[in-house]
Amino acid sequence: MRGLPFVFGLSFSSVRTSRLSPAVRTLCCALALPLALCLAGGAVQAAGGPAVSASSAIIVDGRSGQVLWSKNAAVRRPMASTTKVMTALLALELGNLDDVVTVPAGVEKIPEMSFHLIPGEKLTLRQLLYAVMVRSANDAAVVVARHIGGTEEHFVELMNMRARQLGLQDTQFRNPNGLHVEGHYSTAADLARLAREAIAMPGFNEFCSTRSIVIERPMSQDRLLRNTARFLRDYPGADGIKTGYTRQAGRCFIGSATVNGWRVITVVLNSVDAGADTRALMDYAFAHFAPRTLAKAGDIHSRVRVAGGHPEELPLAVDSALVVCVPRTGGAVKKLVELRNLEPPLNRGDRVGDLVVEVDGRPVQRVALVAADDVQPRRSRNPLFLAVLSSFPAGYVYVRRSRNGG
Repeated sequence: MRGLPFVFGLSFSSVRTSRLSPAVRTLCCALALPLALCLAGGAVQAAGGPAVSASSAIIVDGRSGQVLWSKNAAVRRPMASTTKVMTALLALELGNLDDVVTVPAGVEKIPEMSFHLIPGEKLTLRQLLYAVMVRSANDAAVVVARHIGGTEEHFVELMNMRARQLGLQDTQFRNPNGLHVEGHYSTAADLARLAREAIAMPGFNEFCSTRSIVIERPMSQDRLLRNTARFLRDYPGADGIKTGYTRQAGRCFIGSATVNGWRVITVVLNSVDAGADTRALMDYAFAHFAPRTLAKAGDIHSRVRVAGGHPEELPLAVDSALVVCVPRTGGAVKKLVELRNLEPPLNRGDRVGDLVVEVDGRPVQRVALVAADDVQPRRSRNPLFLAVLSSFPAGYVYVRRSRNGG
């Protein structure tokens, strides 16, 4: 098994505030709370809102995570088989899709939705992941967990470790398949964040968007997998992601659709009709919002003065593309610059601050600002030259006196 490829992103909270000026620290404090509220479930609201039966729901931009609408998105709830998104993500990060996996004894005792795996049969990890994501097979999820983690218990530890690293503070896993057990829960906001991480992983989109597939199994006639999500077949542009149902969790669904290149992710938990709710959320997003590109990666946003630097003016570049979603009826977009302590030397590419974007007064996006040039400390003059220069007035007086006979 390969080592864990987890990398923490550098968040603004990790900046040493001791290096910031009092004015900037004040600005950071003023922005921290509203930004946290926005990312936790606040939203840039368009007129009205979608009518959904789900107890919790959220709509986010698939690229940035900007929240477009939410309902009880931070409330912890059982999430049933949407759990399998984390199972598949870890399998892709830590496994090899061509690995041949031997189905262990006892797998036939795993309850409910099943691929009817037979102890001793051999399948590739790729085939098992199709069973996990397309049919939502609980037995396949457990076999994947044991293959990646050694034991199911260790795999669950990896799931929770990964959740912490993704900042999913309201998520806890007890198993890899989502069968109900006390202490197994998440939130709509956390699942949206998990989905965004998963769709960025190479290979994941193939599994979550597959409507049907035949898996060759010499030991079984159970070969045809049909996706449990009708949404994938019914909604234009639908491309994922995962259904879920238990009596305790109700009907759950992480949905995804891409229209004109814009991908939207939705989550509904404890829904009467998860498909209808997801369609309502998607319709609302595409009808009321549109992505707006404010800058491309590498664009110069502004220039600042660096005291004691050479050159003294530093161009600031946007580190990544800056795209925000705004109401189609119009929205006031405001950009705020938060700078760190600019002390030379500074190298091209150094992160020197952040650009926070507000839409209608709500912070919705934060991207890094980096130095677009090198800045070195301004050189002081040669000490010998300064010594000669400092003696010049006295020498000038002496010469004048000599010439005047003094």
